[in-house]
Amino acid sequence: MTGNINAKELMCAGKVNGDLEITGGTTLEEKAQISGGLVTGTLAVVKGAVIRGGVEIKAFSGTAKQEPKQEHKQEHKAN
Repeated sequence: MTGNINAKELMCAGKVNGDLEITGGTTLEEKAQISGGLVTGTLAVVKGAVIRGGVEIKAFSGTAKQEPKQEHKQEHKAN
């Protein structure tokens, strides 16, 4: 396939020539060949897959789980 891809999820088992922006997860199977930039939320690569280009793993807005902030209160006792 030749062209840019924008998607929520991607499972690739063939050839892609172009830039990919995947907001969720990307899985590259054994015969996957990516020629171009890849920006994704998560990445799983099976042995044998090939990436020719840059890879960026980033949290897309609304996809990353945020840990709740914990407040730490200290008590000071007067003597």
